[in-house]
Amino acid sequence: EFDRQNEDGYAIVNSAVKNLLWAGKGQILNKNCLYLDRTVKSLSHMLLIPMIQTLIKYALVNQYKMYSSHDVTIYEGEVYAHTLIPIFGKYSKKSANVLQRNMVRRGSLQEIVPDGPQAVADAYLDIADDFGIQCEFIGKSYEVDSCLNYSPKLSMVSDASVASWWRFGTISVGMITWILL
Repeated sequence: EFDRQNEDGYAIVNSAVKNLLWAGKGQILNKNCLYLDRTVKSLSHMLLIPMIQTLIKYALVNQYKMYSSHDVTIYEGEVYAHTLIPIFGKYSKKSANVLQRNMVRRGSLQEIVPDGPQAVADAYLDIADDFGIQCEFIGKSYEVDSCLNYSPKLSMVSDASVASWWRFGTISVGMITWILL
């Protein structure tokens, strides 16, 4: 639905989850707890992508409906919102408030998704950098593009990431030097 599948027709998030599981297995076998913690966190965030996609789907389906409607899709969307609001809230109160305002019933005479489905999709953008998962994993549909309003935080390039690349480069140069000798 969000055009996020590989050439075999499987969701790209499945490949990422599989890679993280293999990485975690290798880290466990090698007792590499430092990186295992990062892998587990990345895996837990990656597993939320289908839930975020489903929430956006319900925002699309429920747009223009009134809260007084007894349509089951309103309640289904609300369940997903209640699941994601505390997680989003841990990283961005603003994002959690967008989900609350657009996906949780407040009064029977109000329209659901008053800010539109794009606002629901954009709620992820405030936490994308914290999650370390690009908006491209969520994808886009005809009506919504999860990356439309994305601009990376300037703090993305941290001293830690520079240090990681420096270590990688140092190890790579060291290995090439060892091979050539």
